[in-house]
Amino acid sequence: MRRALFYTSVVLLFLGIFSCKKRHEYTLVTSTDSTATQKIFASDESEVTAEFNRALNEIIAAVSISKRTSGDTFSKGSLSTTVAGALIDTSKLNQGTVIINYFGKTLDNKKARTGRILITLPKVSNVIVPWKTKGLKLTIDFDQYEVIILSNNNSLWLDGPCYFTNVTGGLLKYIANPNVVPGDSLNDKVEADFDYTYNDNVSVVQTWPWHIKFKRSLYQNDTVVEAKLTGDTILNNTANVSTWGTNRSGQGFYTCITAPLWYNTYGQNFFYKPLQGRKVVLGIASPITATYGVDASGSQVSNGNPFGYIISWTNSSQQAQSLVIPY
Repeated sequence: MRRALFYTSVVLLFLGIFSCKKRHEYTLVTSTDSTATQKIFASDESEVTAEFNRALNEIIAAVSISKRTSGDTFSKGSLSTTVAGALIDTSKLNQGTVIINYFGKTLDNKKARTGRILITLPKVSNVIVPWKTKGLKLTIDFDQYEVIILSNNNSLWLDGPCYFTNVTGGLLKYIANPNVVPGDSLNDKVEADFDYTYNDNVSVVQTWPWHIKFKRSLYQNDTVVEAKLTGDTILNNTANVSTWGTNRSGQGFYTCITAPLWYNTYGQNFFYKPLQGRKVVLGIASPITATYGVDASGSQVSNGNPFGYIISWTNSSQQAQSLVIPY
């Protein structure tokens, strides 16, 4: 495993505080009909997608820290940007690299992060090519990026490379501006290859390979930016696949987005609970359909504040099963 080479003293203190706490473990039930097992499969995929989306928007914030990296030609003077619970390191900016060092809580105080994300912009003739450039591809390295859920001290951990492309060019800050013409959009796409683990407080850390490939379209709608997420690869003759790999039971899986996932954004802070959309987790013994944006009874809502999502599957006895999972 790679170890982070740079942390501030604050980061080290945070790591010390959380490493001394006991983390709760899920006990996996291996029956293909187990509701607990199906919930874990669906929750893992949903949580990784949500946290990965959060990280992508913080990457955009980090490369917006200067005109050299963002390409912003409209702002006067120097730019400033922040990421909650993190420090943005620009000491290697001349190399085209910006680093996000995580040490604290998210804005909602429900989660905390450790680890770091290294972001490298390409250079042409020793000049940084800024993020706003159409087709610009960032090289990203998630270095032991860990998200800790403070209510139960569970965590998920990602480590590995990623490529993030600004397909249409432009900056999110102007899409989010209410003065922008309604309907303006910004498209990006991502591909990543991770080592994934969940609650790594054991003597030998077990990781599983995960792969992500999806597209996002961001649309200005009045004072709110709407984001649409779709799969971006074909696997086993199935289109719109967004994630694939090995789950915590050692089973291969792949996830197809059968109806785009829609989110609302407020400024540059994403609302990470999908308002609507549907995924199907395939390749496992009992494939799962996950429908997002429902109330506690599993019915679709349209008030912008859904309770969670509902998963459904057919067990080995050909009985229909379902479970509502809160966000």
